[in-house]
Amino acid sequence: MISDKYNDFLNKLNAGDEYEKIMKSRRQFIFDSIFNKKNTHPFGANRKIFLPLFHSNENIGPDSEFYYLKSEVQLNPKITESKEIFYKLNSDGFRSDNFKKEHNGLHILFAGCSETFGNSSNINENWSYLVYDELKKKHKVSGYFNLGHPGSNHQVIIHQILIYILKYSKPDLLLVNFPNSEREFMWEEGGIKLRNRSNEDVESFSSNQHFAENLYNVIILYNQLSLICDILNIKLIFSNFNPIDSFAIKTLMNFENFVSLNNEKEFLEYASTLENFKDHPHFLLRRDGSHRGIAFHKYWAKKFLDKIEEVMV
Repeated sequence: MISDKYNDFLNKLNAGDEYEKIMKSRRQFIFDSIFNKKNTHPFGANRKIFLPLFHSNENIGPDSEFYYLKSEVQLNPKITESKEIFYKLNSDGFRSDNFKKEHNGLHILFAGCSETFGNSSNINENWSYLVYDELKKKHKVSGYFNLGHPGSNHQVIIHQILIYILKYSKPDLLLVNFPNSEREFMWEEGGIKLRNRSNEDVESFSSNQHFAENLYNVIILYNQLSLICDILNIKLIFSNFNPIDSFAIKTLMNFENFVSLNNEKEFLEYASTLENFKDHPHFLLRRDGSHRGIAFHKYWAKKFLDKIEEVMV
C-alpha cells in the first residue's frame, strides 16, 4: 500500500515517528500562533501592497504632517518642545512627492531605511534630497520619489521597490542606500517582528559566523535586485552605509554599481571642507542622537553623484 511505502520513505530519511511529531507540532504552531493572530504577517491577505511604514504606536498614516516621531522622543524627550523639523507624508505614507504612473523627465527613485526617510532631519538635509536637488540642476526630472522608511531591512526595501514598479512605473534611475545586514525578522511572543539583531542581541552580533550568514544573504539579494534592474533596463546604484558591511561587500563582490562608503579617511577629509556646516548643531549626529548628521549625508550624496556621473555618460 502507498501508506507503507510512505512510511518506508520516512524511515529512510531517518525521520519516522520523531519526524511526524515535529511536523505535527510545527503545523499546530503555524495555526495557533500565526494564522489565528491578526497582523502577524506583514502582508496580511494581500502580498501586492506596500508594507506598513511605521509601528502601530506611531499613529501616522498617509497624508500626515507632524514635527516628531514617537521613536525620536524615546531617544530625546526634548524633541516634543521643538518645531525645527517638519515631516510631511504623501498619499501612500512616504516622505515623498505623490507617486504617479506617467513621468515627464528623468524618473529617479530613492529607497532605504530611516537614513533615507530622513529621521530627525528636514528633508533638504537628507542624502536623497541632496542628490535630487543637484540632479535637477542638470536634468529635467519628474519629481522627488522616495521609498525610504524607518526600520527597514533589505527584504522590506526590495519589496517596496517591486511594489512601486508594479503599482506605478519603473524608474530610469534607482538609488538605494541599504542598512546593516543584521536586521532580521525574528520570532517574539505574539508574532514575527522586524528587529535589528545587532542592537537586540549582543551575543549574536558578536558572532562572526552569524554576521557571515547575514552578509551572504544580503549579497544574494543585491545580485537579485541587480538582475531585475538589468531585465527592466533600470540604472541601479546602491550602497550600504554600515562601514563593516560596505567593506565586506566591496572586498567580496565586484558590483560595478556599488558605492563604497567605508573610507573613513576620505570622509574626514571631505567633512573638513564643509566650513559652512561645522557649527551645525547636527553636524555628525541628528537631533535624536542616533542617526547620522549633515556631514555624513552630504558625503553620501557626493559619492552617489560621482557614481551617477559614471553611469549617465
